[in-house]
Amino acid sequence: MQQVTGQVVQNRDLGHGLWHLIVEAPEIAAAARPGQFAMLRVGPRLEPLLRRPISFYRIVKYNGWVEFIYKLVGKGTEILTGKVPGDSIDLVGPLGQGWTLLPETKRIGVLGRGIGIAPQISLAEAARKRGIEVHAFFSAREPELIVGLELLEELGCKMYLHSDRGAYSGKVQVVTEYLEELLAREKLDQLYTCGSRRLGRFLLDCWLERGIKGQISLEERMACGLGACVGCVTEIVTDQATGKREYQRVCKEGPVFWVEEVGMLYDYC
Repeated sequence: MQQVTGQVVQNRDLGHGLWHLIVEAPEIAAAARPGQFAMLRVGPRLEPLLRRPISFYRIVKYNGWVEFIYKLVGKGTEILTGKVPGDSIDLVGPLGQGWTLLPETKRIGVLGRGIGIAPQISLAEAARKRGIEVHAFFSAREPELIVGLELLEELGCKMYLHSDRGAYSGKVQVVTEYLEELLAREKLDQLYTCGSRRLGRFLLDCWLERGIKGQISLEERMACGLGACVGCVTEIVTDQATGKREYQRVCKEGPVFWVEEVGMLYDYC
């Protein structure tokens, strides 16, 4: 983990409230892994005081770039949209625990909805570099909110897409129907998702019923991102036999956890 001053390469409005930020920060890019995140200081003043945690969308080590997809939701991200190429930006990272690709894994499925898709694009890239087959099950309200499609096509990923309206609507009610159809015919070694409790519960059921290992990246409000403030805790099952739980920090022990560890997924109906 380092605190560095990066330089904005691009900060592009993707529409529908989504922005694509590219920062040249070689020190962070060299150490970063898919599933980790950085804390960004959005402005030079004390207001807003706290940094914004944003997961890595892509990690381009040969350029020294880290890329982020963020959503315009409040004052901090509104300030961030004002960054232009050449501007300096203060980052702390890489932070947290990233995704795990087990040594024996040959085929994976990544599931995401909306902004929860973004942290899985770097995972798909890493998997394809290892020759792992990637099946992407992505959904959103609008087709334009499904990010990373061109890159996934270039990587040779197999895609199953759903939108509430527009180009990808009508074939299924929810995108997990595509995954259920695939699992009825074929086997996947690992499954991944980000943010959504519904998708996380689906992955937990896949582990309980089919033995497919799954991971989820949790989304929590973070004040420091370093584990010091203990403000982003979640219940983690530490003993499967007894169901014993303890609180762990999403920013430090997470944000990525194995689905069988996450207490709230057992409670989700």
